[in-house]
Amino acid sequence: MKLQFSNNYFYNHDTIIDYFLTDDIISHFYNITPEFRDDCERFKKNWQPYYWGENFNKKYDVQMINKFNNVLEYSVQKLTYKFNKKLLKNKDNLLCHIFTYLNSWENKND
Repeated sequence: MKLQFSNNYFYNHDTIIDYFLTDDIISHFYNITPEFRDDCERFKKNWQPYYWGENFNKKYDVQMINKFNNVLEYSVQKLTYKFNKKLLKNKDNLLCHIFTYLNSWENKND
């Protein structure tokens, strides 16, 4: 049920137009899910939402994704960034890896 909103949204829409939607989703879950709210309060001092953004141009390392998948403090990343498209020329950096993954995911789900 918790993911129903986002699953339904992304099933019917393939692009976020307004980055506030992400904030609305998080706010919605914060308000209706005591466990999520408790986790937010407990981990907010150690939260690392800018980890990916601060490392876009660094050489991709699987640990960057492992932190996101396995360490709660890294599990929510701010993804509404403006960036210099020149960074995409470096095929070994984190940003290029994220775009490659998203493109493969999008093509798989078309």
